[in-house]
Amino acid sequence: MNNLISQQIASIHNSIADTHVSMMDALSCMECMKGIVKSAYQYFESFHGQSERMEDRIDFEVTFMSKSYEDDEITIPAHANRYGRAPVSLNERAKNKTFYNNTVTAAIYKETKPNIRIVPNTAEPTERYAELYSGQKERIRSSVIYPVLNASNELLGTLVVHCNRANFFTKKDEGFWRELLEIYAVRLALEKSKIDLLKGLSTRGPIIWTSPF
Repeated sequence: MNNLISQQIASIHNSIADTHVSMMDALSCMECMKGIVKSAYQYFESFHGQSERMEDRIDFEVTFMSKSYEDDEITIPAHANRYGRAPVSLNERAKNKTFYNNTVTAAIYKETKPNIRIVPNTAEPTERYAELYSGQKERIRSSVIYPVLNASNELLGTLVVHCNRANFFTKKDEGFWRELLEIYAVRLALEKSKIDLLKGLSTRGPIIWTSPF
């Protein structure tokens, strides 16, 4: 994560002399958001996804789910997995803007106090895990969904990690997953908040520099 921040500093520095850089490009960073998600994926891949036997490897996918600025429905602006491919569900989202309305993320958006959700085994009927497309539960066997919050505890989105091994994520390990995922979630909150700020900015007059600048 520190390496990612160093890259962001370098990018900002290189942009200072670039007259073609827009305000959005200068102050917000979609690539940083994607880099955070990729960094989270790399943790799971490095520590839990390796095995001498290919059939014993655990496949992980990490996504950041949030509301679209275009239609205010849930989408996936950042994702990472072993194959570098976009989630299959995004194809359906392109055709149906409410496609993610039955997801755990959608349920968290409805909560007064957003909280972590752990689904040890998506195949268990008691979990009531909605399958978005045929065969999804064969690929997503266990999942953790962590809320990304701003300073006022308002939901900005969710950091979702799932894998193809049942009971990889368990509720008895909730404390560990909270501590780990918060490392990435707080950084996602910063990047999302900067984009929210820029979206809300209109012409507000000239910039007034803060002392001592």
